[in-house]
Amino acid sequence: MPFTPFHMGTGLVVKALLQTSFSLMIFGWTQIIMDIQPLIVLITGEGHLHGFSHSFIGASLLALLAGITGKYLTEFALNFVNKLIKDDTRLIIPWSVAMLSALLAVLAMLY
Repeated sequence: MPFTPFHMGTGLVVKALLQTSFSLMIFGWTQIIMDIQPLIVLITGEGHLHGFSHSFIGASLLALLAGITGKYLTEFALNFVNKLIKDDTRLIIPWSVAMLSALLAVLAMLY
């Protein structure tokens, strides 16, 4: 089922276990990207609800895209908030954390 909040429950459990080795924001971003195709199907009524974006190859490509874009978007958002609260700390998300978070989001949606 697209747009289900149950997938974020998995993300919350993983975040509690892995803490700084996992990004909940990138996890959520990946789920948004994966659900664009089912959203289009629901709006237009054409195509398969869980088509290419929910196949192994499609999900792998989307995880790569989400990991790359999510790293930069999350860093931008977190550093913007830090600037607002007058904290000069610059946050950087390691590539391993970004890719693991995106991969786990894809796995949570596929299974």
